[in-house]
Amino acid sequence: MATVDNLPTVLTIRHYAGDDFTTTLNFVDSAGVAVDVSTWGLVMLIQPASGATITATITAGVTGTITLSADAATLAGVTPGANTWDLKRADTNRTLLAGAFIVSPDIAT
Repeated sequence: MATVDNLPTVLTIRHYAGDDFTTTLNFVDSAGVAVDVSTWGLVMLIQPASGATITATITAGVTGTITLSADAATLAGVTPGANTWDLKRADTNRTLLAGAFIVSPDIAT
């Protein structure tokens, strides 16, 4: 029996509580050429174990670069431990990336 795998690429993000979060992703086609992502309408959601969804800020450009970011105040509701996240193209309703958003506890206050 054949299987169709239509799941997003899994990407685990590790983050330190109390810090600002930022990461940059590069999207290229099968030939290695940067993809214009400026019109994709991207949404990154972080789902803490506590249940409140957090939306990150996204900057996307014609060079295939996407920067995901959220400041410490925005992430204050994300509890240490295993949480989940995903990155979705709102214009096509397709989830591109998803996985664990693992937060290590902050030892300094």
